[in-house]
Amino acid sequence: MMLLGMDTTTPNLVLGLQRGPLFLDGFSTNFNISHSKNLLLEINKILKHHKLKIKDIDALCVGVGPGSFTGLRVGLATAKAFNICAGVKLVPVPSIDVIAQNALIANVNFLAEKIKYICVIIDAKKEKVYSSIYIYKNGEIVRKSKYMLVSVEELSKYIDDKAVIIGDGLKIYGQKIFTKIRNPIILEESFWYPQALFLMKMGFKYFSKGIKTNSLNIRPLYLHPDECNVRKKNKL
Repeated sequence: MMLLGMDTTTPNLVLGLQRGPLFLDGFSTNFNISHSKNLLLEINKILKHHKLKIKDIDALCVGVGPGSFTGLRVGLATAKAFNICAGVKLVPVPSIDVIAQNALIANVNFLAEKIKYICVIIDAKKEKVYSSIYIYKNGEIVRKSKYMLVSVEELSKYIDDKAVIIGDGLKIYGQKIFTKIRNPIILEESFWYPQALFLMKMGFKYFSKGIKTNSLNIRPLYLHPDECNVRKKNKL
């Protein structure tokens, strides 16, 4: 089983390659250019490096947000093309869940520090963030809330103390976090974006459970459709 993964929902382009449960290669890098100009080039590079072609890929693990509207469109348009032209199955992976997994590789001792929550905040513009809340359980990060579009003030109603905060929403709302949430643990910027290892780990898990779709049915996590003038019934 050969899996290719990609996420274009943040400024970082994320690509990964995995054979069964074995992670082979990947990166999460900000190339400072549009994903639309770079995505296919980088996919070709990683496949060529491993002497693979698209026909060798069993499934494409796709980050479906929430995140950049433009980035989502680029990623999903590419995924749909692979499905239509090469028959590659599509595995949707929530990008926000992938970001939450970064807490596992940060220097955080969940038990010793009695940390209650992990919270991802992604800038959604208009004074709001995309967010979800997780807990650390048996060595894993487990989602406990729905996916939300909220202000930082609203978010503070869900987490009152000892939370690990991750995501690019910190760039704008970091100072407000300190005034609204007691004892927050703020992870540095290197942990704010999806990592290829966790994208592939989650994609493999979903694919193994039979969670896959096609170009007609894949859906992005648009939590704020009005912002991008897209009605839910007309999702990509």
